[in-house]
Amino acid sequence: MELRQLQYMLKVAEEGSFSKAAQKLYISQPSLSQCIQRIEQRFGLQLFDRATTPLSLTYAGEVFVANARRMLNLNHQFQSQMQEIIDFKRGRLTIGVTNIRGSILFPNILPSFCRRFPGIEVIHKDGTLAELEDFAIRGETDLSLINLPLNKPHFISEPLFTESVVLIAPRSHPLNKLAVTRPPWPQIHLADLREEPFLLLQKGRKLRELADQSFINAGFNPRIVFESDNHETILSLVKAGLGITFGLDVSAQFSITDQVAFFTLDEPLPSQTFAAVYCKERHLSRAALEFIALTKDILSAKKQP
Repeated sequence: MELRQLQYMLKVAEEGSFSKAAQKLYISQPSLSQCIQRIEQRFGLQLFDRATTPLSLTYAGEVFVANARRMLNLNHQFQSQMQEIIDFKRGRLTIGVTNIRGSILFPNILPSFCRRFPGIEVIHKDGTLAELEDFAIRGETDLSLINLPLNKPHFISEPLFTESVVLIAPRSHPLNKLAVTRPPWPQIHLADLREEPFLLLQKGRKLRELADQSFINAGFNPRIVFESDNHETILSLVKAGLGITFGLDVSAQFSITDQVAFFTLDEPLPSQTFAAVYCKERHLSRAALEFIALTKDILSAKKQP
């Protein structure tokens, strides 16, 4: 059933006349009559009582017209929604990123993004590095925000920034006498902190791997007083004075606070490139492109003095 046939049927029902409906539709009356007859023949039902003036609908005609209106309204809604997507007035963006980086980036990126594109719904999927790669390959995310290099060769990457591991201590700690309010952060010797309590992410997280490597390089086993999968919880406990943790220097750019102090290691681990990655075989949506561009702009502005 073509939409044009539904429109013709509704117009005849509204006008109660083939001739008047034909005039409104800018077609000949014979063409319109033949169209209605074909519809009736298809269903084996008479839709109009042609013995009345004006034309009246049979019961079958009433059912047909009611459903035709619903179908045309649904089509109009469908067309409008598709046009809104074309015009970037609505859509969905699914981003894969670990909770630690999401807690740093989203509060600083999403407010600007949502102001610019209020009709775009943003969904966050947390996971390990391997899981974030798999999300992108399976199409469960539009893009993933992860460190390079990648474990799989299926991706295109858009570098966002270079990051290094830092130590984060409470302002109440004696190290505070060395603290500064902006980079470069003072260097400390990790081995000097062998008696200090540490709060760490659970094993399986990249930052935990880097922390464990730092302890190996420093030659001691840390005194771990708390482990969690939630870096925000760890930071809250650091602020409360429970101990020291590892973090990323990008977090210092976004979350300067008088409650913690940042330090670099005198034997630093290699810096890492953090990137937006997406699968080669998948189309990158405009929403994803806009998110990447905005993230680069905001990060660039943060680096300026």
